[in-house]
Amino acid sequence: MYHQSAAGDGQSTDFWEDIWEGGVPMSNAFPALHSHVVKTGTTVEETVEQGILPFLAPRLSSQATRELQALEELLADLILTSEEDARTSCFESVNHGLHTGHQFRTTLSVICSSSSGRVIPLPVSKFFGWLMVQDKLQCKKNLLRKHIVDSAVCEPFFFEKEQERC
Repeated sequence: MYHQSAAGDGQSTDFWEDIWEGGVPMSNAFPALHSHVVKTGTTVEETVEQGILPFLAPRLSSQATRELQALEELLADLILTSEEDARTSCFESVNHGLHTGHQFRTTLSVICSSSSGRVIPLPVSKFFGWLMVQDKLQCKKNLLRKHIVDSAVCEPFFFEKEQERC
């Protein structure tokens, strides 16, 4: 879960895709019913005011019908306020900045480490290693050799030639 919405007036919270009730998006909580949605991007406010049926296909499967009953019970208890919707993120720091360093390091430690402590190369890095050994990387030197570019000069970084790095 990366972000959550607290539905105030429901005007800026996507009914199906935002996490605003129960810790998961409604599309995940009611997948069979979500497969019958004909109008996407509806807000919580629109759905509460008009009901859920105008946004669904006319014929529902039996599973979607059961999910519709559960969702209608949930919506019957929902009370919107006059306050704006509030969004929060697990990546938001105290001063409302973006804080992803800890999450990134945690993810890398789980993905890249084994129980013995040695680093396990990811499949992508293995693939790029193979491309490098085979001299198949699409660097300027190789593109020049294939007559795709006219020069081996790397313009964005203003290097004299990329051949030394490639």
